[in-house]
Amino acid sequence: MESRQRRAVERGRIIGMREAGHSISEIARDLGLTRQTVQRWLTRWEESGNLEDRQRSGRPKMTSAEDTAGIRAAVERNPFTNSVSGGSALVRGEDGTD
Repeated sequence: MESRQRRAVERGRIIGMREAGHSISEIARDLGLTRQTVQRWLTRWEESGNLEDRQRSGRPKMTSAEDTAGIRAAVERNPFTNSVSGGSALVRGEDGTD
């Protein structure tokens, strides 16, 4: 099972156990979580009815659209190029082929 699916199942268990009358401490102990984590998911469920991960911004891109297009083109020309030799060839302005 994928980790995202495991987290969703675990969050569902938190809600189910709470609705079955278990205390936050019991839920935390039984699932191996902190009380704070259990409380956070219960609060989110009560406020929004949502147990999904929130959208994250992630790391900003460091390459321009032109750089990305060049990298894709080099990989298409030589799919067996690794990131070290392919990257240094792109820096030198080469196409990455032998």
